[in-house]
Amino acid sequence: MACVGLYFFQSSFGSTAIYMIGFILQLSATLFLVVASLTYKGKKYTRWSFTLYNTTFRYDIIVISAIVNALIAFLYGLNVFGINNVIFPH
Repeated sequence: MACVGLYFFQSSFGSTAIYMIGFILQLSATLFLVVASLTYKGKKYTRWSFTLYNTTFRYDIIVISAIVNALIAFLYGLNVFGINNVIFPH
């Protein structure tokens, strides 16, 4: 939720310095979620087999959040380094 608020702040008051701060914060959130998904100590798998992977809902939320945040961090990087302005059009 904090990353969504940071995005709306940057889209309203965007400058190069604010985009760089947002990129760093997004990378740190992504790193935290990747580490959290790899070191998760709770129950990862369930006996129910609705899909191909039998993971628990709690673990799925952490992994999906890590994947989405990594994708957004990639888009932030494209914007900060001037490769493509997909996420914040200048």
